[in-house]
Amino acid sequence: MRAVGVKLVESKLPDFPYGAVVSTVIAAEGGSVFEPLIRSGQVDQLAYPKQIAGLKASLGITAADYLKAMRIRREMKDAFHKLFADVDVLLAPSRLGPAPKLSEPLDGASATAAVPKERGMTSIIAAGNLVGFPALSLPCGFAGSCRWGSNWWDLRSRRTSWWRSASSIKAGRTGIVGGPPFNKRSFTPVI
Repeated sequence: MRAVGVKLVESKLPDFPYGAVVSTVIAAEGGSVFEPLIRSGQVDQLAYPKQIAGLKASLGITAADYLKAMRIRREMKDAFHKLFADVDVLLAPSRLGPAPKLSEPLDGASATAAVPKERGMTSIIAAGNLVGFPALSLPCGFAGSCRWGSNWWDLRSRRTSWWRSASSIKAGRTGIVGGPPFNKRSFTPVI
């Protein structure tokens, strides 16, 4: 990336309980949307027991807990605006490990995923969903037979800077091995 003029600086996410806040917001809003299904008992016809239990539990989230999560979310947005005063784009791995196999449960932890010593960007997807900044995922090569990618986030929605930066990197083949020729369809929206 440096070869095409990108200046890299190390950044960390602002310190917030991203997982707890996103779980509260999603569960409360899901409980509200699916309340008729849950209260009618039809929720028990779903195939996945954990989903049934989660939807039923979502009706127990209090307004106080939801509003507290929304206040923290506002603080997160302010902190990200400060973070983006110093950087144009956040770049992080799409995943910390390979995707689970089809035979593995989606909600299980991958045995091969390394747990970083510091938070760094490990909560970036939850943070992005809470803060509402757009993201793109760009393939960046293979590790063995497993494809790896990088996610790019830009709070100010300067998508032209993404296309320009990503196009330069892909065109220069800097750090990118294999994959289809680059075009706008090579990007996958994350949120």
